[in-house]
Amino acid sequence: MEVKAKNYFLLAERSYLDGDKEKAVFFYNKAIEFISDDNDKAMAYFNIGVVKNEMGLISESILALEKAIGINPNYTDALKYLGILYEEIGDYKKALDNYKKILLYNGDDVDVLYNHARLSDLLGDEELALSEYFKILELEEDNIYVLNNIGSIYEGRKDYDKSLYYLKKSLEASSEYYLSHFNIAVVYKEIKKTDFAVKHYNIAKELNPNYDKIYLNLSEIYIEAKKYEDAISVLSEGIIFNSNASDLYYNRACCYAILKNYEKAISDLYIATEIDKGLYYWIIADNDFELMRKTDLYKKFINEISDVKKG
Repeated sequence: MEVKAKNYFLLAERSYLDGDKEKAVFFYNKAIEFISDDNDKAMAYFNIGVVKNEMGLISESILALEKAIGINPNYTDALKYLGILYEEIGDYKKALDNYKKILLYNGDDVDVLYNHARLSDLLGDEELALSEYFKILELEEDNIYVLNNIGSIYEGRKDYDKSLYYLKKSLEASSEYYLSHFNIAVVYKEIKKTDFAVKHYNIAKELNPNYDKIYLNLSEIYIEAKKYEDAISVLSEGIIFNSNASDLYYNRACCYAILKNYEKAISDLYIATEIDKGLYYWIIADNDFELMRKTDLYKKFINEISDVKKG
């Protein structure tokens, strides 16, 4: 690297370490003016992209990373970073394209294979996802995330034997991954092994109390068994950790309504619809609120949220 460029690089790094990210970007741009080597220039743009992202300037970060890749199309770190940013903004196809470019010349990069498989599954290509997950298992046979995801795909296909096989292998590799407990609970519920489902949902919520679907699914087991107080207890616990989860308030409202505790039911429905106004259409059709519909509390609530929707 040219002397002037190297000096500006050092100034940029020092500014970054001092917490002055704007000045770091300024010095990286100054370095680019004196760089002749393409790899060094691509690295400077990559560094700008990283710093811009840390500053919350995602669009500018993407632009800098695209410049880095334009100079060096095989710049793995830039392609990975750009893929992650595209995921963050919900552009999964562009993220997938970036991961695919890496796999063309480094097909054994486990992290990239995993991200590519995960997004392929998200975009509906389960077969490609499975083939890439199995390739990862050839490289890392005890990868708990891959084993879990394979189990989840088979659960979605209602192939519960295969799903259980891979989810159990995931838990054998590590019993600390909450999603494997969650997914195996889903399978046990489907095959009518409710006690096992409850056991694994309880383990899952101990491992990650901030995953609201655990409480929702567990409450549904209790509701189906008409154990409404148990369902309320689980949902109340879930709300402590997930105060913006509208489904938890909604399910608790259903339980309160069935138990004819209409004031608490309406209170929960106010909160639920404040979070998600689309629940209005569920409320007016849900049989759990049939008896409550005759009350003045319910009529007042419906009139108020109807006015909000019209407004």
